[in-house]
Amino acid sequence: MTLGNARNRLFSARPGYRRLLAAGAGAALLWLLAAWDIVDRERAAAVAAALAHESAEVEQIGAGIGAGIEQVLASRRGVAAALAADEHIRRVLRAAYAGAGTPPAEAAALAALNRFLAGAEKHLAVGALWVGDAAGKGFAAANAGSAASPIGIDYSDRLYYRQAKAGQPGMQFAVGRTTRIPGMFFSAPVMEGDRFLGFVVVKIDLPSLATWMGQAEAFLVDNHGVVVLARDKALEMRTLPGADVGRIDAATRLATYRRNDFAELSIAPWDAARYPSLQRLDAGSVPVILHSLALPEFDLRLTVTRPFPQLAEFEGQRRLHFAFLAALGLLVLAAGGASVIYIGDMQHSRRLLARQKQQLDEAQQLANLGSWELDLAADSLIWSEASHRIFENGPATRASNYQGFLAAIHPDDRATVDQAYRDSVARHAPGEIVHRVLLADGRIKYVHVRWQTRYDASGKALRSLGSVQDVTERKALEAQQRLAASVFESAHEGICITDPAERIIDVNATFCETTGYARADVIGKTPRLLKAGRQSEHEERLERIAHYDALTGIPNRSLLPDRMLQAIAQTGRSAGLLAVCYLDLDGFKAVNDSLGHEAGDRLLVETAFRLRYCVRAGDTVARLGGDEFVLLLLGLAQTEECEAALQRILEALNRPVEVAAGHSTHISASIGVTLYPKDNTDADTLLRHADHAMYQAKQKGKNRYEFFAATTNDKSGSPD
Repeated sequence: MTLGNARNRLFSARPGYRRLLAAGAGAALLWLLAAWDIVDRERAAAVAAALAHESAEVEQIGAGIGAGIEQVLASRRGVAAALAADEHIRRVLRAAYAGAGTPPAEAAALAALNRFLAGAEKHLAVGALWVGDAAGKGFAAANAGSAASPIGIDYSDRLYYRQAKAGQPGMQFAVGRTTRIPGMFFSAPVMEGDRFLGFVVVKIDLPSLATWMGQAEAFLVDNHGVVVLARDKALEMRTLPGADVGRIDAATRLATYRRNDFAELSIAPWDAARYPSLQRLDAGSVPVILHSLALPEFDLRLTVTRPFPQLAEFEGQRRLHFAFLAALGLLVLAAGGASVIYIGDMQHSRRLLARQKQQLDEAQQLANLGSWELDLAADSLIWSEASHRIFENGPATRASNYQGFLAAIHPDDRATVDQAYRDSVARHAPGEIVHRVLLADGRIKYVHVRWQTRYDASGKALRSLGSVQDVTERKALEAQQRLAASVFESAHEGICITDPAERIIDVNATFCETTGYARADVIGKTPRLLKAGRQSEHEERLERIAHYDALTGIPNRSLLPDRMLQAIAQTGRSAGLLAVCYLDLDGFKAVNDSLGHEAGDRLLVETAFRLRYCVRAGDTVARLGGDEFVLLLLGLAQTEECEAALQRILEALNRPVEVAAGHSTHISASIGVTLYPKDNTDADTLLRHADHAMYQAKQKGKNRYEFFAATTNDKSGSPD
């Protein structure tokens, strides 16, 4: 059929074909929308992961730079404080304060001081080191005699002088009056009692910190919002948005910064709605990550920046992936339409509907599942990127063969998965299995794997094609549903479920026991039938609260004494034994501390469920509180029967418990046991004896049971 014939037949076809064409157009539109949603979600996840990684690196780099700068500045501040206490400096300033002039002896002392400061400046690698007198003028300096010497210069307008004059350590960012080099000035007062003799100034030139700033794109901002040091020199002496330097009088700005005008550095959100952590710096075309941390001891703030050009790359990948998925879907739909036109009869219409359903299923699998291909001859395994994301394989841990795939499976599931795969290949049948994946950080995922194997003419297996889907959330939901169903069936309070019209659609066994109605008698009725003189739904609730544990639904500490008295009486009327078992979970506190109380509560609920499952209908499982339980096992013929039940309980508790989505844990228990009437005493003493035996089990290594030795009262062992 030519293209022209197909077109003519399509537009002259009966209404059924036109409806099919309309349906195809709708399916194409839905496919395009779904494909866009898929690639957009994939891009968002990739961007979030990359941003988290880059942000963590920027934060780590910023912390290192900040710590280094703080260490350097702190050491220079310490130099000023140490020199201010020097007796030589105090003696020279004392003479100057007294106005004794500069006789030869004082002149010699001043010259010696200048030489001392010069040596100290060179040894300590500071930008400047000098001493000022009480009036604020430079008095002695490391560079005495040079054109840049501060001697004779009036510094009484500087903040660090005013702080020193007040008897306090001083600190100020400023541009040097003689050197014109920006720096941090640290001052310390030279005092004699309450008398201010002068001050010592240590300056660190901010360009000397360039080694630290060179580790990343970073800049320092002072307490007025002015960039005082930057790796990019074009940023220096610019201000951050909202800087308060403009509120300082012009004379102070000029004295501090040697300028009055500052250009503002533009920092704006790149896309506040989608990428709140990305900023646009100076109207740039590439988004950047900004991380700021305060250096409060020095009135500075360090900002580290890192470009994030990957955003454009992710956008390009999204367009490419969308184009691929869109083209694939449209090609599939076009092929189906051409097939419908070619066949042209009712039988073909039915086949076309089946084919479209198959194509829709394949498209859904391609869009939502990871895929893989195993070449059996070459033992080569190829994964899709979606499969790598499900298994959380990094580039260095991606399996390339069948054994590598098995290594990613939870150790307890490997043999089962391997056997299932080999059986399906041997039977020439498709296979599928749900198994666990053990991730590098210890988390557990559940995945649903399907596969089909291709064979040559002789029946030899060539390659297997498969898909993998993350079903962790589904498994967690199923576990919750099973737990809810278990609680519903085994709850000791009556529960009924009604539809919107208040007709009863289900009740549990306790409801029937409590109300006296059989299940068949109440289905389809309304709860009003309970108003027939039976016990009040309020009185039962009060009784329930008083005698049953709110979390697990089993008898509590208040109901246990009554159960024990009944069990003792029943045992006295029979020839059997009563086992009083005191059970304590091993390692429960570690689960609470590491995963939280919600996980701990879930573990306690699952423990109660397993204990009730292991005992008989006439036995009692009670919770004393925390992770302590008591079991009353009635009608035991001999000790061996008790030991079998205890072993069954330990094995049940040893199975993994999923306490949170993707998190499973193993628990065990220590059990102390005493047997009545061999231990012929009252209920309270029986409970204490079982508690004593439980501590013996703890001391012997946990995950075991111990019998109370009635003869010694301090040793464990079988009562026989």
